[in-house]
Amino acid sequence: MKTPEIETLVEKYEAGETTLEEEKLLADYFTYEEVPEHLRVYAAQFRFFAARQDDTFPLRHTPQLLEAIDAETDRTRIRRMLWEVGIAASLVGLLLGSLVSWWWTDQYHEAATQTQVSALHEEMKDMKQLMMLSLLDNPSASERIKAVSYADALPPDPKVVDALVRTLNHDGNPNVRLTAAEALGRFSQSEAVRQALIHSLPQQTEPIVQIAVINVLVDLEEKRARPSLELLLDDQQTMDVVKRVARQGLTMLQQS
Repeated sequence: MKTPEIETLVEKYEAGETTLEEEKLLADYFTYEEVPEHLRVYAAQFRFFAARQDDTFPLRHTPQLLEAIDAETDRTRIRRMLWEVGIAASLVGLLLGSLVSWWWTDQYHEAATQTQVSALHEEMKDMKQLMMLSLLDNPSASERIKAVSYADALPPDPKVVDALVRTLNHDGNPNVRLTAAEALGRFSQSEAVRQALIHSLPQQTEPIVQIAVINVLVDLEEKRARPSLELLLDDQQTMDVVKRVARQGLTMLQQS
């Protein structure tokens, strides 16, 4: 298919308006075709969906998928870093004159410089957090996914954790919720995050999100998740592929 047609289908997909046939076309395109640079951020996602078309669903991602995600993530992080540097350029310019002046002062210059650098780091962290919280309200699913990715560079601040949990439980797009689940998994030392993931699992109805939350909880060896996994197994509405993953997760938690 031509690139404009693919771009149109991607826009329809993010708006939740694609048919199953159109989604299969997207999965085939991103799996087998040469993908332009500006569309490669979607490649790993649709290759993941292509894998779902098989009747088997692995508990863990395949090495090929992980390599694709890593490659796309590296490119995305480079673009994000360039964007953040552009936003911070004006602030750095304002501070540069002060830093140079302090460098040549007497016994106070070293302490002043260190204080200013620390303040700059704090301002950069606050700016990233502000951008993340702002983009999570964006109507575009791809922009909300980008917002969630900012959590990689942030500490598990309560505001960040609350925003990710709210996104996991209430965002209307399953891809955004999937990204939020994986982002929360990186804050594994936080008891609040662990509790939120355990309570979130019974609320999820999309299989891809259910599987993502199960994988995170199993990776964390969170034995308190076993009742939630058993509920999924007992629920007649739970898809077979999710039950297989839940059953394997229960076995791993019992052995850990």
